Amino acid sequence: MNTHSLDLELSSSQYAYITDAAQSGLDLTGDCSFEAWIKLEQLPSVAGKPMMIVTKDNNTTQRSYDFFIHSASAPNGYPDKLSVSFSSDNGTHWTSVYANYSFGAGDIGKWIHVAAVIDVSVPSVTFYIDGEVVDGYVAGTDATSIYNSTTDFAVGCQKSTTPANYLNGKIDEVRVWSDIRTQQEIQDNMRNELVGNEANLVGYWKFNNDYLDATANNNDLTAVNSPVFSDDVPFGVKTINDLAIASVKTINDLAIASVKAIGG
Repeated sequence: MNTHSLDLELSSSQYAYITDAAQSGLDLTGDCSFEAWIKLEQLPSVAGKPMMIVTKDNNTTQRSYDFFIHSASAPNGYPDKLSVSFSSDNGTHWTSVYANYSFGAGDIGKWIHVAAVIDVSVPSVTFYIDGEVVDGYVAGTDATSIYNSTTDFAVGCQKSTTPANYLNGKIDEVRVWSDIRTQQEIQDNMRNELVGNEANLVGYWKFNNDYLDATANNNDLTAVNSPVFSDDVPFGVKTINDLAIASVKTINDLAIASVKAIGG
């Protein structure tokens, strides 16, 4: 049951990561997909920095991939747009794609499911917001593979020598796949917890009061600067009280229905 999310504060430079030496399956080199639920507390354009969702990029010479929301300072002007970039070498050649959707003030404090499906060899990226396709703008297509870098994998920041570009908000149900997910697969599973043994699922963090990877790869994360877990979640029963209230409502509904049936 989905009981918690991870609350990351930009002001406290909070994130979670696993070292490259400890991870398994996150050195993606071909087709892949990223998914997460996010609840922003601030827009990147307000913060003046991109906000990273998942990355394996040290921002110098060991650069693989970034799934993030761009800021107003982005080149070519892509403020607050869901974005993907990946490099085929040490960062010289890139493919960068930006969704034709900008997060706005109305998105602050609201749970939103975001996904990016990458067909590396084309190259192309298909974005999904709450399970619906969002077109993207390709800013560069120099890379048709993903570099197997030695940098760490991170959730909520870019893990460079000096970590940067922190996510400001809550995040939940982070999933990394080594295949191309279909829209139907995304829609069917976005509001459900997975088991962890699904085909091509290489990293899966439920953040249910822990940093454990639910897959057999055991890519358990380490938290930095003491983020906290929240019982504010995008789907599922949030608290025991909610469950009790839901049960009472169900019993009451049954009783009312029975009375109506007898009276009818």
